[in-house]
Formats: sequence, structure tokens, C-alpha cells
Amino acid sequence: MNDDTSLIAGVLGAMGLLVAQRVVGGYRWIGTPPPWAEAFGCTVDQPCDLAGSFAFMGLFLHDAEVFWAQAEGEATISSAPWSEPDQDGVEHQLEAVAMRLPRAGGQADGDGAEVIAVAGAGADVAQTQSILQAARERRLAVDRELAVRRQVEQQLRLRVEQRTVELARTNEQLRALAAQVGLAEQRERHRLALGLHDHVGQLLAAAKMQAGAERAAAGDPAARERLTGLLDLMNQAIDATRTLTFELSPPMLYELGLVATLASLMEQIAGQHPGMKCTFRDDQSPKSVAQDVEVVLFQIARELINNVLKHAQATRMVVETQTQDGALVMSVTDDGAGFDDGVLQEPVVGAGGFGLYSVRERLDHLGGRLEVQTRPGAGTTVRVIAPAV
Repeated sequence: MNDDTSLIAGVLGAMGLLVAQRVVGGYRWIGTPPPWAEAFGCTVDQPCDLAGSFAFMGLFLHDAEVFWAQAEGEATISSAPWSEPDQDGVEHQLEAVAMRLPRAGGQADGDGAEVIAVAGAGADVAQTQSILQAARERRLAVDRELAVRRQVEQQLRLRVEQRTVELARTNEQLRALAAQVGLAEQRERHRLALGLHDHVGQLLAAAKMQAGAERAAAGDPAARERLTGLLDLMNQAIDATRTLTFELSPPMLYELGLVATLASLMEQIAGQHPGMKCTFRDDQSPKSVAQDVEVVLFQIARELINNVLKHAQATRMVVETQTQDGALVMSVTDDGAGFDDGVLQEPVVGAGGFGLYSVRERLDHLGGRLEVQTRPGAGTTVRVIAPAV
């Protein structure tokens, strides 16, 4: 019994009416019968079937259902008065009302509705119809509200889906733009590095040669001493230019490739950090990746190495390159402090996250991926997998 049926049964029962609900094979009595119903065999201990206890009710309900079928489901209330003797032969003026209530989400016809039958002694049929009509209108209002709510929810769902697609598209565009900006930066770094190497470096080398010749030809000891100091300054300038050139963009990365450049970088770091044991390994297999990808990988490797130097508190670092299933795999391993890998889900830069979020974003655009194995106090291994050409 749904909410509307319970409401009707309660209200009509309070009015002294006998209520029944249609079930398979007939009508089921519901609620507590009024005192007058005992004369027709309807007691609390022995519930009665309205259609079986009242001679007129069976014919009335049959006619009502035929009427509903002919009305194509538009009419929902039917009523009629009649007179009937009770078990002692005493005549009673009775009235009957029947109504179809649409079930939630259903129509008021066939199996989609439930039928309520009411019998009353001297009942006000108009009042009964009003109560039933109010219940019907309440059900219709609820159905309309549910329909509107479903429509609003559907519209919200569509808008969320649309916004999700737009957000994914925007994120992809941002990743592509970031990758293009990164490549443009690397190309500009390479241009500046070539300028330093081919022009400034060559001029310094020529000046050094000329100063050396002047010192060899100088007969004045004071002049030779001054030229010696000048040569020392030129050597420092040449070393600084080479270091800056390598920091900007190692020329050997474009000439010899990623593996040779990483090996040179690790030698340089070993010389700058004597307390750190630095090792580079390569499996000597061909590495088939595009030059732009090699540039990005070298940039990533340098970031990972700098993070180890700044944050890991490590004494040993191993950089390794190898080929697995046609892909280039580059790994950086340290025996340092490690960190909680939960920070990898957030764009954290600094201690703990090590900027790995941005590294992952760049790799995603290239079609590669990042794998991190770490835990506090147990060191860290970062593997970068780049697709082959």
C-alpha cells in the first residue's frame, strides 16, 4: 500500500467508511471497519471482501472498470447509492465510491494503477469524491515534481559531462602548449649555447693565444708577470663559458646524443661533489628516439639529478639508460631519505614532491610515463619511459 492509499484509508476510516483495495482475484479489506459494517459480516476479527459482502458492490465495481476502459483512462472516480438489507433483513441506505490511483511513475490504467473501493452508510459521496480527488491531485503534483526534478538532473548531468569534456580538452591543450614552450625554450638555449661556443669561446681562445705569444716575446719580467695574470683570467673566462654553455644546452647532446651527454654530466657532477659516488650505466643498445625527445629527457634527467643533490641527502647516485621493449628507459636511483609517494598526486615542488608532477605532465604529452619507487628512509628510484620513434 503506497502513501496515497494509506492516507485515503486513514481519512475514510475516520469518516466511518469501509475501504478495500484491489488485489489479484478481488478486493482486499483494509483498515478498521465502522460499527454498522458488523451487520454485514465485516468485523475486526473477520475482515470482509466488499464485493462479496455487498451484493451491489460487485456489479458496481465491474461497471466502473468497464466505464474506465471506455473512457480511455481519463475518468478516475465513480460513485453510486443503493439500498441493501443486512444479515437481519434490515434495509440500509448505502453509497459506493471507486477510484483509480496511479502508482508512482505509472499511469491510471491497467496494471499501472491501484483501485480503491469505498462503501458507506449514508455517506456524503461528494465529500468522499473530494477527498479522493485531493489524493489524486497530490499524486499528480508529486509526479510532476518528480518529472521536473528528473529533467533538471538530466540537464545538470549533461552540463557536467559537457564541462568535463571541455576541461579535458583544455588540459590537453595546456599540456601541448607547455610542451611546445619547453621545446622552444630548449631551442633558444641551444642557439645561445652555440653563440657562446662558436663566437665568445673562439674569441677568448684567440685572445689567449695572442696573450701567450706576447708573454713569450716580452723581455721585461714585470710585463711577463702581468701577461701571466691576464692568461689566468682568460682561462677562468674560458672555463666559465664552457660551464655556461653546458648549462644552457650541451652541444654534444645534438652532436653525440643523450647517452654520451649524460655520461659527461655524471663525470662533471662527480668532480663537483667528491662526497657523492656517481655512476652512469648504459646497456649499449641503440636508442631510437627523436632529437626533441632526447632534449626533453636530458632536461628531466638534470632536474632529477639536481633534486637528488639538493634534497635526498644521498651518498650514492646511479643514472642508467637502457632499451626495453623498444622504448628508452632512463632511471635515476639514490640511497637518500626518500619520501611519501602520496605527494605525487599533487603538483608539489620542493622537498618530497621534487617537481615530479610537472615531469609527469611533460611525459604524458610525449606519450611516455613516469614510475616512482620510494618510501621514507629507503631511497628513491625514478624511471622515465619514453616511446621509440
